[in-house]
Amino acid sequence: MSDAWIFERLAKKHDRTKFSCGVDTLDDYLMRRAGQEQRRGVTFPYVLIRGDDLRVLAYYTLSATSIALTDLPPVMAKQLGYPAAPAALIGRLAVDQSLQGQGIGQLVLIDALRRLTATESLAIMLVVVDPKNEAATHFYARLGFEPLSSEDRRMYLPFKTIKNL
Repeated sequence: MSDAWIFERLAKKHDRTKFSCGVDTLDDYLMRRAGQEQRRGVTFPYVLIRGDDLRVLAYYTLSATSIALTDLPPVMAKQLGYPAAPAALIGRLAVDQSLQGQGIGQLVLIDALRRLTATESLAIMLVVVDPKNEAATHFYARLGFEPLSSEDRRMYLPFKTIKNL
């Protein structure tokens, strides 16, 4: 029996019933909407499991988005001749409470960023995250993400920065 951490696209075989990250909207999303949104092509949810145990320990979602030039830092906005910048969105990222504080969130984020850089088939200028609370905002800030605008919690990291890591 393997004890390795494994990231996979969400499938019916994964046990979501015991997942609890402590944020109701993130727990509810995984239980009720993640599979539906994947089938409709809205987002791709990825889950973290351990070895042969199919219980979801963490998850994140990836989708495409765009950011208006007015929401970008001036130095980035000057590089574009379009009204919006192409971006990837990590819309949700959550770790089960039993694993919080052990660096799993960073492991999950690294997997998402690696997945985005593994292919050259999609042009993006930045990766965007939507922290759901202050703790998540601090988590992303500690890893180099910066606020996109002063009106919401949305944050970004230039794709060039990610490719250079």
